Amino acid sequence: MSTLLHLDVSPRNDRSHSRRLSAFFVQQWLERCPSDTVLYRDLRVFTPPHVTEDWIAAAFSPPDQHSPQMRQALQLSNLLIDEFVSADVYVFGIPMSNFAAPSVFKAYIDNIVRVGRTFQFVPEDAAAPYKPLVHAIPVPIRKS
Repeated sequence: MSTLLHLDVSPRNDRSHSRRLSAFFVQQWLERCPSDTVLYRDLRVFTPPHVTEDWIAAAFSPPDQHSPQMRQALQLSNLLIDEFVSADVYVFGIPMSNFAAPSVFKAYIDNIVRVGRTFQFVPEDAAAPYKPLVHAIPVPIRKS
């Protein structure tokens, strides 16, 4: 049994092609794997905040030294990271706006890419100082 994280990013609702495509993918997936679980997050409805100075201070300090304000600054980031790492499969419905992904998706990524949670920074390893703590495993698409 797998867990899918389905993320919709489009600011449009019914007129969104990316929403229709991601929903179709999830529907097809569940028809083939009905016991799988779907976590759904709609960034049109739930917009993660952009990174702030408080967030940066908290993210780059040891958790045992966090003040109540630092814990508050990272609360949402922790929730989003927990969702992300609990998933086995990712389905992101992302439109192109002005030749790029919408800024809300960048805010989402900024909240889940965090030292000590989703990657490790090892400055002594000059060749590869960034080490992932989350590993994607390709899932083959089964044809019916």
